[in-house]
Amino acid sequence: MYFFDELSPYKQQDDLIRLTLATGPSVEPITKTECKRHLSIAESNTSHDNELDVLIESARRKLEEDTGLAVISQTYTQVFPVFVDGLRLARSPLTAVSSITYYDSADVQQTLSTSVYGVDLPTRQIRLKSNQDWPDTYQRWDAITVTFTAGYASASLVPANIKHALLTLVAYYFDLDRGDNPQATSPRTYQHLIANITRATYP
Repeated sequence: MYFFDELSPYKQQDDLIRLTLATGPSVEPITKTECKRHLSIAESNTSHDNELDVLIESARRKLEEDTGLAVISQTYTQVFPVFVDGLRLARSPLTAVSSITYYDSADVQQTLSTSVYGVDLPTRQIRLKSNQDWPDTYQRWDAITVTFTAGYASASLVPANIKHALLTLVAYYFDLDRGDNPQATSPRTYQHLIANITRATYP
């Protein structure tokens, strides 16, 4: 994996997020063919294929870390200590909440009924429905676990600016591996792209 502090001005620092990836994406948002075209490598040249597979995944994970996005559909769990109206999930675009479990006042795990809460997908918030109350929970840091899905359903739905940032980062890593001076794919190019992506996808 590739992690460089100079590429991470937008990295989330909230230690209370407590987010865990449950199921990763089944495909990547960009292909080796797209990367080869971007790098001016002949499509028939397979000598870099294994390396490009690694760099594509590394670039996607890096962009997700920096922006709070899930680029391709993935399933996560996120834990919270207490119920409050407007619990915000840590990855966007949020597509579904599949379950909410909690430890009741007797420290027994229960599943929260969907009649109690609704999900505001655009803001990634879990909201209390009218005439409902949050259940009491046991005092523990992982009292509540939300299982949810976030990310674009297919590579064809990933916005062009996100793909551009991924291709730029793959090219940067590719040049670094060879000791080249990656002038055309500098960290500033990537920073500029993810700054625009982060503003466009807020919150």
